[in-house]
Amino acid sequence: MTETSRTTILERFFLGLGIGLVAWCAMHLVAMAVLRMVGLDAPLGAAVVAALAAASLLRWSLGHSPGALLAVLGSAVLASLLAVGMASLWRDISYDGQAIHLYSALEISSGLNPFTTSSGMYFSAVYPNGLWTLQSFFIHLVPGLEAGKAPGWMLFFASMPLAAVALRTLRGGWTLAVTLAAVVVQANPVMLLQLTSFELDGVVYSLSVIAVSGAILLTTPYRRVGLAALLAAILLLVNTKITGLYWGGVVGLAVLVQQALTGRALPVRLTAAILLTTVVAVVLVGWRPYVTVPLETGQVLGASTSVVLAPANLFDAGPGTRLAYLLWGASGNPVGAELAQLKWPWQFSAPEFVMLMDIRVGGFGPGFGLQVLGALLVAIAFVCRSPWTWRAERCWLGPFWVGALLLGTALFPTSWWARLVSPFWLATVLPLVWPALEVPHARTGSPPVAIAGWLLMLTGLAVSSVAMVSSLRLLHTTNQAITQVLIQVAAEGTPVRIVPLNPLEQDRAAMVWMQRLLEAGIYPVIGDAAGCGKALFSVGSVHLCTDLDAL
Repeated sequence: MTETSRTTILERFFLGLGIGLVAWCAMHLVAMAVLRMVGLDAPLGAAVVAALAAASLLRWSLGHSPGALLAVLGSAVLASLLAVGMASLWRDISYDGQAIHLYSALEISSGLNPFTTSSGMYFSAVYPNGLWTLQSFFIHLVPGLEAGKAPGWMLFFASMPLAAVALRTLRGGWTLAVTLAAVVVQANPVMLLQLTSFELDGVVYSLSVIAVSGAILLTTPYRRVGLAALLAAILLLVNTKITGLYWGGVVGLAVLVQQALTGRALPVRLTAAILLTTVVAVVLVGWRPYVTVPLETGQVLGASTSVVLAPANLFDAGPGTRLAYLLWGASGNPVGAELAQLKWPWQFSAPEFVMLMDIRVGGFGPGFGLQVLGALLVAIAFVCRSPWTWRAERCWLGPFWVGALLLGTALFPTSWWARLVSPFWLATVLPLVWPALEVPHARTGSPPVAIAGWLLMLTGLAVSSVAMVSSLRLLHTTNQAITQVLIQVAAEGTPVRIVPLNPLEQDRAAMVWMQRLLEAGIYPVIGDAAGCGKALFSVGSVHLCTDLDAL
């Protein structure tokens, strides 16, 4: 067996694993939507149907033999079990994860049919419920609430092989640059930190990576894999968050332009496939909120940007200013009258290394400015090549997708907030694997410039990684401290009061903690702070204390 054939076998196996995971998630949502439409709630049945559909899609896209197909499906099951295990390691202590997402998944797990019934909480009623449906399946299947975070891990795993092969396509072969770039793609702090929570911006990033990778693979012999990845990712993006609808639209329009440029004609069949997928995603799977909210309220979308608390100097900022703060803003959480601060890329301060989770400015980390400069230098080294390079097969794909992601980010109204434009991280990685081919008569560019770019990028990534590890350490130690308090309270039989810091109509973190305490053998009450005795801890939008009324 030649080295090329071994590489091809490994590529096909891991591509099958990626497609299997993302296809199962998409098919599960479609199956659940059909069941809900007729008033049935059968998540296990939907899971089986989704598995059969994903297996058929694998056979169609990669032509696996029965033995190879079983190996891929078995690996997908193992990856899902690993996802459940990783998801269960940390208790979600994020603000929105507890206040909105976990409670919404719990409602669906308890039997709420979003197709026919609206949630009593505002955000649950007007946000897409697709990922909550997937999260609810694992909450229903596995003991413990935290297993519900497994879909985020599954899509993270799915994006790895698809992105790696797409990067190899752009470069023209497996090289050290491709390997390093594949690691950097998965080093997005927004995505990695949100794997510990029920928040969904990291999922939007993983799905955007899958969709862009699928678009690139459309230009290769793996075009069926690319099509399957693209369509499954778009369906899931539309039903993950409102921002997912936006990024699904950006990728969908960009891939049509890509294929029109490639074939020098309108890609009619691809256009029809994307339109059909969008209709299924919006009208069937996304019936609530995309159809019900306009019918019930007269508004196109129930969510409003007015809920976003922005720094005073970014409320009415233009696209250029917003991008500047995304790239070179000091990592922090200024809101209201506070001002966001710009900094030099090599300038760092101690507060930037405390907590990166869900910060508004500089959310990609304190070293992101250096990463951007590094990627820019590598891109310059590519541009310095002969103009023939741009005309070569697939060489233009990398710059094209950087431009598409940059334009999508610039047009987004709150692009200074990293977690809402998480796909932009990919735009800073793609230049690292240009060009796709060596072209006759092309200059080699300026190696020192490319080397300097790589060094800057890796330095910036290392700086941001320190901040990310610091954030993970804080999350871990906070979780340990909470666990110790709960063990002591349960052992002593201390009465506990949960004090919500926000109205229950918009924030259900108190109900989440009610469920968590009941599972720990503690029977709490929900009330105001007037009935508090000794403070236990505050987390997210709730405060826990001993209950004076029960003493």
